[in-house]
Amino acid sequence: MRTLLVVMIVGLCTSAAFGAQSPAPTNQPSQPPPYQLEPVATENAAYPAPARDKKVEGEATATFLVSETGDVSHVHVLKGDPLLAEAAETAVNRWKFKPVLKDGKPIKVIGKATFKFDLSDNAQLANGVKGELAPANEAPTRVRVSSGVSQGLVLRKVNPSYPDEARRKGIQGVVLLAATIDREGNIANLQLISGPPELVPAATEAVKQWRYKPYLLMGIPVEVETQIQVNFTLSR
Repeated sequence: MRTLLVVMIVGLCTSAAFGAQSPAPTNQPSQPPPYQLEPVATENAAYPAPARDKKVEGEATATFLVSETGDVSHVHVLKGDPLLAEAAETAVNRWKFKPVLKDGKPIKVIGKATFKFDLSDNAQLANGVKGELAPANEAPTRVRVSSGVSQGLVLRKVNPSYPDEARRKGIQGVVLLAATIDREGNIANLQLISGPPELVPAATEAVKQWRYKPYLLMGIPVEVETQIQVNFTLSR
């Protein structure tokens, strides 16, 4: 039994940034804004069992690319509890729409969908999906990803040197940093979240030297916000 209320709010943008050629014009007239996305196939999302067990509710917002043929790809969950994000991504990947036309030609568009996960068993899918054409540069330029996702992008990791003073005092612990990774995969900004003060400088200096594979959203490199955990453990 599904227990998910889905509310879809879709913003569309032109395909200029993707550089793909459009198919030949059809006889179908252009759609004036606001655009009506006409679903060919959609489905609800299954409420993840771990989220249900932990009584996790909330929203998961995903962006996705709709091709000239109406197929969905490059689904990315921008925000939402990790337990809910995978269910949202799985559902959107199975959707299909009628092509969106501009001046009689099918175009690529970027959509956004917000899923509301509710344990009340009141499940339904919104009847209409509307959006407005927007400049391509309104696509997200920065996304937030989990530490697990960012860890999979690491190309070079520099281990910190254990501070002598912390070693003498037997100080161990975890330094948690909020990080911004730029489009080239470099650390652009670091902010301390928590950790022993004696260990923070060493952790920060090491992480500044880390390098990542650029994160691609719909084929375009974007900035990433994430968290980085650095562990300090004294060997016995």
